[in-house]
Amino acid sequence: MTDPFVIIGASHAGVSLAGILRKKGWEPGIILIEKQTGTPIQRPPLSKSALKDDWPEERNYIQSAEWYEKQDLDLRTGVSVTNIDPLNRTVTTDSGDTIVWSRLALATGASPRRLSCPGHDLAGVHYVRTLSDAYALRDDLKTASNVVVVGGGYIGLEAAACMKDMGKSVTVIEMESRLLARVATPETSAFFERLHESHGVTLVKGDGTAAIEGDGKVERVKLTSGASIDADVVVVGIGVIPDLDLLDDLGETNVNGVAVSRDCQTKHPEIYAIGDIAKLDWPFASMRVESIHNAQYTASLAAHHALNIDRPPYETPWFWSDQHGGKLQSVGVPMDWDEVIWRDGEDAESGAAFSFRDGKLVSVESFNMVPAFMLGKKLFAGMSDVTKAEIEDKSSDLRALMKRKPK
Repeated sequence: MTDPFVIIGASHAGVSLAGILRKKGWEPGIILIEKQTGTPIQRPPLSKSALKDDWPEERNYIQSAEWYEKQDLDLRTGVSVTNIDPLNRTVTTDSGDTIVWSRLALATGASPRRLSCPGHDLAGVHYVRTLSDAYALRDDLKTASNVVVVGGGYIGLEAAACMKDMGKSVTVIEMESRLLARVATPETSAFFERLHESHGVTLVKGDGTAAIEGDGKVERVKLTSGASIDADVVVVGIGVIPDLDLLDDLGETNVNGVAVSRDCQTKHPEIYAIGDIAKLDWPFASMRVESIHNAQYTASLAAHHALNIDRPPYETPWFWSDQHGGKLQSVGVPMDWDEVIWRDGEDAESGAAFSFRDGKLVSVESFNMVPAFMLGKKLFAGMSDVTKAEIEDKSSDLRALMKRKPK
């Protein structure tokens, strides 16, 4: 009998890979090894919906507990891989098992970047990456009035919006001069700054966290500028670090991801790396992309290669974020542009940024503007002949442009 396909990490990437393999005809065994206990979870709800009492636990699951049995998957949770032997095609776990594999995939994901300032370990300081993290934060919020969010990225802003909706006083601290500085155009940053301030969130930009103070529990946050902010709870969202603990076993040295082929193979042809840890050669750059879409897309690439079937069509990365009752939808990666065209929406809580480099579309970031997002997806897929000039013409109707068929 053929040895199983072993997947390390039951994240979106790992679970997607297992599901695609079964759907596309992989018949041997599939073993999913996950260091967290319980049914594997999706992370987007953890910084928002899971913080609310009426959000049922099963809504956090990537797939139902029954799905793994129906797919004939061997799911092993609460188990960590301690060693990979590429030559003998084995993995060893902390439970003492040695598993022989025919194919192996690393879908180990990432862990939250942590504060190192004084008071970083006080009670009331929270990171949201697991279901237990979300529940611990939810419990603390029941008696909290003042919340400080450290980090003005998407995770921090989602948490801030959710907790403001819960009636808390919320302050966001961002070291950079604008929100979303690493992941959005300045026009999109400015839009979200207006959005959060209009909902009563206090924004502190260009300042850092010097210390978290309190007698055994959070009472205030001291800024590098010397100012202090009262806080009952601190939520930290300052990015993630890819989980690369097993790289030494593969002879890899890259500290910010695993370089992979266009089929997500590592330098060992039978070993794949997918999801947050995979540094894929995208048309725009060689880089890691942290998103659900990337997890599913890289899983599909690896599955098709393992099954020796045609590679799935290229998909431009896309992303979403829910804040203050609205939805950001973006396509492309806004990392290298020389021009941004901003289109106002129908009200103050909608708008879209189209970014270009040398006249070529780089990304579309839209909030409550589905036509802009859909137009962007069509343009990236080569399914639209809409020009930059037409997008720049503020009298043009994006809905009509989105629906127009290419000549």
